Amino acid sequence: MTTYRSDGHVVATGEPFLEARTEAGGQDELLEELRGALPPELRVAVAMFEPGRLADAAIRHEASA
Repeated sequence: MTTYRSDGHVVATGEPFLEARTEAGGQDELLEELRGALPPELRVAVAMFEPGRLADAAIRHEASA
């Protein structure tokens, strides 16, 4: 699964995009739902924010041991 790609200058999100529904009650629940749906080897970092409100981002990351 690719969520984005970059040549070091331009970043492009992965396609095709899929529409999905969730029962998440807020930003943190949605972030955990999305992260939890990924296989462990792809759980590097996840950020959830509204456009223009980056300071309010919910972020989860894992460092490899």
